[in-house]
Amino acid sequence: IVEFLPEVEWDDAFRTSGQCMIDAFRTEGGDDFVSQMLIKGKEFIAKDITSFAEFQKQADFMPEDISQQRQVEISAECGMTALTITRMQESGFEQAVQALPQQ
Repeated sequence: IVEFLPEVEWDDAFRTSGQCMIDAFRTEGGDDFVSQMLIKGKEFIAKDITSFAEFQKQADFMPEDISQQRQVEISAECGMTALTITRMQESGFEQAVQALPQQ
């Protein structure tokens, strides 16, 4: 599944959106939240995921200082959700995840 990961190039749109998210996470969760989020995100990307269940389990890497609902809201408010969905569709990642065995 790693071969289908979307490009990680940070163009102006991603930089603006990412900065918005980091600012919101720092405001609501603090510097430690941001540090842990970045560390755990790098660990997630490095894992070899072979099933959809494993993907779902591993994808939940965010620190708990900010609720999942609020994290989703911040991503949407900052435009990252839309940008990420577009890249996942373009790279084939979305289809690769859907094709993973369910177990």
